[in-house]
Amino acid sequence: MGRIYNIVFMSSQGTGTIANRNYYFDFSKLPEGKYTGTFAFVSAAGNFTTSCANVFCDLGFARTYAAATINGSSLSTSTFYIGSVLSSPISNTANCYLVAALPNNAPFSLSNRPTNNNVNIRILNNDANQTAFATELAYTLVISLELQE
Repeated sequence: MGRIYNIVFMSSQGTGTIANRNYYFDFSKLPEGKYTGTFAFVSAAGNFTTSCANVFCDLGFARTYAAATINGSSLSTSTFYIGSVLSSPISNTANCYLVAALPNNAPFSLSNRPTNNNVNIRILNNDANQTAFATELAYTLVISLELQE
């Protein structure tokens, strides 16, 4: 097991809407090398009916692909998909929150540390049009990058 670096993205520190937030992080703090990434996510409670949302984070990797429909259309933002978050409780529309724990999504890999210090994070509905998650919920996203030694 290599060294693990946790990067915390709090929606209160970013700019833009909850569905399309921008952050700055100086990735030169991390050593050069290959990384395996995972994430954890939790939002504040709110009133919504979405049971699943998708998290996209531009860390400069393109090793995630989405299957296309039979007619050939596919998701436009699939290359920066890091995983899904679920509503809890699923059956209630009031006081729901979005959550993902570390083992619930597949890990992703980075050929080397990210070089773009401007990080864009998008929370999108799990629908064919990838519509923005409209409920303005504060969130904390923790990306864990494990250096492969």
